[in-house]
Amino acid sequence: MTHPSRQLHCTACHQGNPWDARFCQNCQTPLVHRYLRLLGRSLPADQMETRIGDRYWVLGPQWVLDLHPELLPTMPETIPAQLLPYLHLIPQRLHLPQVYGQLPEQPEETWLLEFPPLLSVEPPLTIEQLELPSLAQVWAAADGYRQIFWLWQVARLWMPLATETVVSSLWQPELLRVQGSLVQLQALQPDEGSVSLRQLGRAWQGYLTTAHPVIRPFLTGLVQQLQSGAIAAPEQLVQLLDGALANLASLRDRTYQLVAATDTGPSRDHNEDACYPQTRTPMTGANLLAIVCDGIGGHEGGEVASGMAIAQLQTGLQDLLAHLETPPEQILPTLEQSILAANQQLCDQNDQEQREERQRMGTTLVTTVLTPELLYYAHVGDSRLYWITRQGCHRLTLDDDVAAREVRLGYALERDALSFPGGGSLVQALGMGPRLYPNLERWALDEDSILLICSDGLSDRDRVEQYWPSELVPVLNGERTIAEALQRLIEMANRQNGHDNITVALVQVQVQNRDRPLSPLAAPPLPHTTASQPVRRAPAAGRWFKTLGVLLLLLTGLTLLSYRLFPEWRNQVDRLLGNAPVTSPEPPLPSPDVSPFPSPDPTSPLPSPELTPLPEFAVGQTVQLPAGIDLYPDADIQSTPTPTPTPSLFTVIERVERVNEQPWLQLQRCDPNASPPRVWVPVAQAQRSARLAPEADCAVSLENLVE
Repeated sequence: MTHPSRQLHCTACHQGNPWDARFCQNCQTPLVHRYLRLLGRSLPADQMETRIGDRYWVLGPQWVLDLHPELLPTMPETIPAQLLPYLHLIPQRLHLPQVYGQLPEQPEETWLLEFPPLLSVEPPLTIEQLELPSLAQVWAAADGYRQIFWLWQVARLWMPLATETVVSSLWQPELLRVQGSLVQLQALQPDEGSVSLRQLGRAWQGYLTTAHPVIRPFLTGLVQQLQSGAIAAPEQLVQLLDGALANLASLRDRTYQLVAATDTGPSRDHNEDACYPQTRTPMTGANLLAIVCDGIGGHEGGEVASGMAIAQLQTGLQDLLAHLETPPEQILPTLEQSILAANQQLCDQNDQEQREERQRMGTTLVTTVLTPELLYYAHVGDSRLYWITRQGCHRLTLDDDVAAREVRLGYALERDALSFPGGGSLVQALGMGPRLYPNLERWALDEDSILLICSDGLSDRDRVEQYWPSELVPVLNGERTIAEALQRLIEMANRQNGHDNITVALVQVQVQNRDRPLSPLAAPPLPHTTASQPVRRAPAAGRWFKTLGVLLLLLTGLTLLSYRLFPEWRNQVDRLLGNAPVTSPEPPLPSPDVSPFPSPDPTSPLPSPELTPLPEFAVGQTVQLPAGIDLYPDADIQSTPTPTPTPSLFTVIERVERVNEQPWLQLQRCDPNASPPRVWVPVAQAQRSARLAPEADCAVSLENLVE
């Protein structure tokens, strides 16, 4: 009999159970075994196999089991700075843990990290099972495709981790762990000093000797380019690894079976959900499309919206699905365009029917496109996509709700934000307004798995996290068909939730490794170097003159740049050259009703517009944004924007390319009286509206500058 101090409480009926049980002895609900890792410290030996705070059972120096998962953990009054990277990086939760709460009764602040649910043969998990193997431990046993896929995941994490100054976590062997095909970080390590891709190259050099022969020449060249600085941008690294994965695609054979159904539920009189396809007979194919929508707007509103969205996506993706040769780089843009077209169609319908605010009809959306090589998916709202393997349950989507926004902004821990009144309120859905930012991503399915797409009628109250071992793992083990699993999930949702419509789509993914000979992948070509023309070192004297020439060019460039950027210096130089009156130290600021530019001669031909479209942005450029453009306090579309009241000038400070998110520009206002002085705008939005400003002092207020 289990000791009373190790009783595990049910999240449904709150009754205590033996901690090694799978189901509640009172209500038969699956028990939640929530294993938590201590952040940054270990517990002393005298606390092993004891209970902390009448709640947490100590399994090892860095691991505890929450015996009361039905209760909210201890939350901080203010968020410490060391936790902010975890919150800001919640879109990367597939690879990173999230902060669960605070471990009570400790002499120092001790934080607990939460990982995706794991499955063991018999609970509870052992420390050996909790401590996933490191990438170095499993590297040599993997084939070339899996090795490249692991490095691809690491490379894609560079940009988001770099924005939070924790990118050095990617080359710490003790932090980089592997669960099957998935790379996970045990924790985040703050950067110390400058970091660069050279350090990643040095870390990857250790994998060369045990790299699979088919990728060894490619990886050797890649590591050399990283260490030499030839690869200076993470986007370039990801692109090279993309190409390697595509060249190795013939090593994998993927087959898909898709079923989907929707149910009104026991407490509703109509169904606002919709799905595509509606089939309980498994569908197979090379390019498969699955869609789940949860309508908003009541009877004759939500169901109309969900149906319209599905019809529009089917039309927009028809050509893509019919042609297997569609280039991979066109799939996500086509998917995004189809979603935006569906949103516009719904908005137009709402406007025609004069629907306002809560009366507007809308819908959430999750859609997946399965190709022979990759999974492409997009979502808006709080319907979800899960990726389930034999070892774990991973949520691929992040809800577009208030709770997720609070976490991303660093205002609250996830468990706390979910308990807020209105925490589940949506911040965007199709049909609610013209501005929509779909979340788009791609993923390689490199092990047998199940994709679960569902509305919140199933996912509410963590039902997926509770029931995936009993309902979906048997499908992977061949003990149950996917059609049977679909029906069981709908019945379970009606029984355990029952407050909403339920829509579920399941895709069974079977991956077979092909044992076929492949020529080794060639090394990426080194920039400015060819095999027939080796690099030769110039004589010492020649190198000295070249160095002097470079220094002179740099000095000239700095002088010209300073002349452009600093009005005071420009005035001094102009006075020395006789190009400006000595009596006027600075040109006067023009009055608001006087244009700072000379009026054109009416007899001369019309000039070309002074403000030209700006497809790309460089740091230091001065650009104009028209009135009404939303400016954000940070690079987050879910933060509260402030529209520009009049056409305004800005200087480009920084361009940030975010993995899994859209790229952003940081801008400095040219008007010194405007607040806040620095703002953010999505690059896609800026490209549609920004114009390159004429040569003028950025400090001058240009209210009269219009297109």
